[in-house]
Amino acid sequence: MYLGRQQYENLKEEFDKDYLPFDYGFLKIVTERIKSRSPPYLSFRELWQIDYWKNGPRNYGKIKRNSEDKIVTVTKNALSITHQDVKCSINMLVELEGVGIPVASAILFFAFPEKFVVIDKYVWNAYRKITKNEPIDNWESPFTGNAREYEKLLTFCQNEAKELGWTPRDVEKALFKYGENKGKIPDFSTDNW
Repeated sequence: MYLGRQQYENLKEEFDKDYLPFDYGFLKIVTERIKSRSPPYLSFRELWQIDYWKNGPRNYGKIKRNSEDKIVTVTKNALSITHQDVKCSINMLVELEGVGIPVASAILFFAFPEKFVVIDKYVWNAYRKITKNEPIDNWESPFTGNAREYEKLLTFCQNEAKELGWTPRDVEKALFKYGENKGKIPDFSTDNW
């Protein structure tokens, strides 16, 4: 493990305290809708909801350039091969207007929350700091990587999750808080946090 168990637990606990009520309710609704279809796919509404969850309202103009048919076709194809080829699925999803790798990762996560993680600036920078001991000058710098780098992050989260007895998403939550806290880990045993 790259961080100690207690460090991971403190970070995940802080994430859950801050985000769980919104995160869980929204995830449950959208995931159930996607999984109710065989094969799974997204509608325009679900793509917009996931994008809004990830980015807020700023990306709507780009998302609405996609037709319903294109969204259904691309997401159905991408989600049908996700378990065999994550990079290919990501690359298919980014063909949609307004969908970059962070939103593509969110689509995979909402479709299969037990297997995938969501990448963003905090998760990416925390991953870089923890695994490569890179100095992070700007914790706000965005993820600018590619599908291969997402796959490396996913593998890291899966491996850490296996050691902790968690899901990859739980590890991602801890990384998010580590990045959001600019590399600080909460210590709940003191009143200084």
